[in-house]
Amino acid sequence: MTFRGMTPMLNVTNLERSLAFYQAVAGLTQISSAEALNQWRWAYLQAGDMGLMLCESGGPPRPADANRRDAWEVIYYFYPTDVVALHTRLHAEGYAVSELRDTFYGMREFELRDPDGHLLWFGQERADVPPLVDPEVP
Repeated sequence: MTFRGMTPMLNVTNLERSLAFYQAVAGLTQISSAEALNQWRWAYLQAGDMGLMLCESGGPPRPADANRRDAWEVIYYFYPTDVVALHTRLHAEGYAVSELRDTFYGMREFELRDPDGHLLWFGQERADVPPLVDPEVP
């Protein structure tokens, strides 16, 4: 058996709010019909080869239990073509983005939570971006 891909489906508490968020933050376009949105409370969004489904299935999402050592929170990792520009734009628009960081595994990345608390990471290979500059260092 061969798989052709995978598309995450996130449970959300307010479909319209989440649609607006993912359209604004990640440039996703709603591909599914208005009927699916209104009758099934489900939407399929896409940008290039990236797809995401949203489903308003009732009840708030369960947060990860930070006190459990075996609890792993799901992270949705996005690969923008310009992580620095995306970070700059989202910060200017008032989104609660983390600081940009360079990782030991060769990425420049930052974090953001969606309206339901899903953890989103945005990263680009460091070889494709200039070094981070510390504004405190002359």
